[in-house]
Amino acid sequence: MLQSKFEQDKKRIQQLRAQRKFKPY
Repeated sequence: MLQSKFEQDKKRIQQLRAQRKFKPY
């Protein structure tokens, strides 16, 4: 449900941050 999507989003954001060195929000 929503939690599943949230977890996936979190993992994707972490990967994107590591790849693009996003700003530490």
